[in-house]
Amino acid sequence: MKAYAPTACSIALMLGMPALAETKVSILPTATADRTFQFVQPARTFLDTPLEVDSLTPYALFVVGQDEDQQLFTQAATMAFMIGQWAQDPGTSLEAVRANRNLGPVVLDVELTDEQVAERNLVVLGSKNRLYAKLASRLYGSGSYIQVVRDGLAPGRDVMFVSDETAAAYLEN
Repeated sequence: MKAYAPTACSIALMLGMPALAETKVSILPTATADRTFQFVQPARTFLDTPLEVDSLTPYALFVVGQDEDQQLFTQAATMAFMIGQWAQDPGTSLEAVRANRNLGPVVLDVELTDEQVAERNLVVLGSKNRLYAKLASRLYGSGSYIQVVRDGLAPGRDVMFVSDETAAAYLEN
């Protein structure tokens, strides 16, 4: 007898959430783009100590527009928490904290500088923010969708655009 891993839809049905189970979210440009997006990166941690090692550290920054619904903020925080569970180290340093360059995992679009955009991959949630305006011409999804844009807002940095709360619910599960 074969055992199958539960999917987000089957879990939603078991938990009595048929709306989530029946929701269709498009993943663009390919059906696996959400699974190949780089959320974490290897980095040297505990620098200049005997414990210096390579560890997985968070690489994606979750960006929400200040005018978005509160539910989208909550979903962004849940996703950032999950990335923290995957990582082996928070990816911060004493120098970054002293220089006030230590970003939280979820930021408002108005707080993000161009320098910060160039440093990390971004997960942009919702269309009520200034980053959506910069990406709009490269987005072609409709309805609830998740689209990964290679070299989205900076060379070598990808952007995952999450269209709405339904697509965010898919991603957070």
